Amino acid sequence: PWLARGRATPALLLAAALGVAACGNAKPRLPEGEAAPDFQAKLLSGSPFKLSGLKGKVALLDFWATWCGPCEETIPHLAELYKLHRGRGLEVVGVSLDDAPEDVPGYVRSHAMLYPIFVDEEKSVMDLYGVRSVPTTVLVDRKGRIRGRWLGAGPEIEKELDAAIATLLDEGAG
Repeated sequence: PWLARGRATPALLLAAALGVAACGNAKPRLPEGEAAPDFQAKLLSGSPFKLSGLKGKVALLDFWATWCGPCEETIPHLAELYKLHRGRGLEVVGVSLDDAPEDVPGYVRSHAMLYPIFVDEEKSVMDLYGVRSVPTTVLVDRKGRIRGRWLGAGPEIEKELDAAIATLLDEGAG
C-alpha cells in the first residue's frame, strides 16, 4: 500500500537501505567461543601490538571514534575498568576508526585514556571483526576466544560488560 501510493516513510526507507547494505560485503559476526582473529598494529605510543601477545589475559577491544557521541559516554567507564582490573589480568585496547589519525592523540589525552590505543587507518581490524558501527566492544578470554560483543552505549551495556569481565577474571583466578 505505501508503495502503491508512491509514499514511504523515512523510517521505512532507512530500514530498507540498511537491509540492502547488510547484504553487501560485511563479514558475518564472529560467534562466541570462536578464536579471536589475531592482528598486529602500531600503538599511539609507537610500540608494536599483537592481540595474540595478550594470551593469558582478558582482552576488551573497544572500537570507537573521536566523532562518536556514544563512544564518549563509554570511555570513562572503560578507563575505570582498566584501572580497577588491570592488576587482575584485564587489558583494554582502544581501536580508533578515525579517518584523521592526527585528531586521536589529543583526544586520548583529554579523555585520560591510559590503555593501549591504535588507529585502524586501513579499517582492516574493523573488517576482521565485522564491526559496522561504533561503539562496538568485543571481549576475549584468556585463551583467546571471543566471549562477548556489545553494540552501543548505556547503563545496561555497562552492567552486562562488568558482569562478563568479572566472570572471565574469576575463571583465571587461583
